Amino acid sequence: MSLDGIKKRLMNSVSHTAISHALAGHAYQAAASAGAVVAYRKHNDSAFLPTNEVDVPPIFDASIQSPTGEFIEDRAIDCVAAFISNTGMVHKLTAGYSQDWYRILLRKALREDRPLSAYAVHAANTGDQIARQEVQRVFVEISRGELASGPGQHLHLRHYCERVLLQPEEEGKSGRPWQNNYVRDTEICGLVYYVDQKLRRYGVQATRNPAARRRHSAISIVVVALARKNFHIPEATVIAIWKSERGKLVRALLDEIAHR
Repeated sequence: MSLDGIKKRLMNSVSHTAISHALAGHAYQAAASAGAVVAYRKHNDSAFLPTNEVDVPPIFDASIQSPTGEFIEDRAIDCVAAFISNTGMVHKLTAGYSQDWYRILLRKALREDRPLSAYAVHAANTGDQIARQEVQRVFVEISRGELASGPGQHLHLRHYCERVLLQPEEEGKSGRPWQNNYVRDTEICGLVYYVDQKLRRYGVQATRNPAARRRHSAISIVVVALARKNFHIPEATVIAIWKSERGKLVRALLDEIAHR
């Protein structure tokens, strides 16, 4: 299956996941984040990042293993750092890039009346400024006749905008928008997943084990490699990303793909 096919399949499944999570009262962020999920493909041992449309070389080469078969941690970090550089990953970890990706994802879902549009409307209702702007944008496109919408179409969007026009809107919650880290968290989680999968045979675990003598974990290797490319993020933050609902969803989807 091509990357485009994987992304299309993930988008469809995630749309339904988002709705079910909403009905169950779970975090919408976890479901939405999979729209930008990292796709790991077993074929040709290549890795994909969520916004890449082309194959990229495998992260690791034979240099991470000594002639006697021992794992060379510093060399593994070099390989991850080179991968980050070659794929232009660092600029995708910024808040601006993440917000743009999230905005495009919602706009496309709203225009095409995908199930994920229910998420956009829910997010707008709960104070998500980007979602609100995109819902209103697409509603204007429909009103102007720029976007076709027949009976029974775009119902979530129509109901939201009608309600907004008929009654005052409540102020959204204050604080740092979670969309700032929308792509960052998914990219990093996917990279940790790949590193964990490839280095597990050397005894490297996803997180550090205080009782073990090994110096690095998959997460610490990614953290050090990112730092070498001037993107600094605390190891504790990456651990939190890995264990979050979003991280669990990304890992579950990647597991499903990897075991096909």
